[in-house]
Amino acid sequence: LHTPSALEPWVDWVLWEHKELACPAAVQSMERLCIWPGPLRLQLTGSGGRFAQALTLYKKGAVVLPGGAGRWPENLRVEGADAPVISHQGLPAVELEAGSYFIEGEYSWDLLPESLVLPQSAGIVLLELDGKAVRYPVIKDGRIWLGAAAQRVDAKRPADKLSLVVNRKLRDGHPFTITTQLRIQVSGQQREVVLGSPLLEGFVPLQLRSKLPARLGSDGRLRVQVKPGQW
Repeated sequence: LHTPSALEPWVDWVLWEHKELACPAAVQSMERLCIWPGPLRLQLTGSGGRFAQALTLYKKGAVVLPGGAGRWPENLRVEGADAPVISHQGLPAVELEAGSYFIEGEYSWDLLPESLVLPQSAGIVLLELDGKAVRYPVIKDGRIWLGAAAQRVDAKRPADKLSLVVNRKLRDGHPFTITTQLRIQVSGQQREVVLGSPLLEGFVPLQLRSKLPARLGSDGRLRVQVKPGQW
């Protein structure tokens, strides 16, 4: 949309309390994806460890870091520069402007904790314990579990599979709308998949809701960071 020149000085004032409009979404969307996470890498041992993640932030805000109460990361660096860790709703976080970043930090403890709290935005999590990759990390209740059970290698783990059921609800009106429901069942490893375009020809997206990190690309295809389970 074109803003008349007489109104341009007012744009920042009008948008001051609506910064989420900078986040990717089609018009009329009620939910916006203001952070797109890259894989979260955790390399941990009995005495500490580190995490690293690349992400894109579409508006200024607090980015929650893995850790939780009593397990805040230390020596936090954003794009190679030192950054302070702040508290956001009781969780460790860093305040950032909109942009793309590489974030890394360290941990120190006397004994490997049973679990670490993960950010709600976390999608794919790559875990390494004592130098060994854990192919199937145990993620439950917003935490990644690090105890002995989580380290067990299970040769019977299922292969990487994904099944998809598509349901559509057509609603006559002005405008004519279609609600598309994608039910996916995932087994195997965490991964990012491209599910093609959920839109019918000639339609535009209005809203996208998902418990998994998901976004519509400029090509109209749906990208989802999946993990085992039904979604």
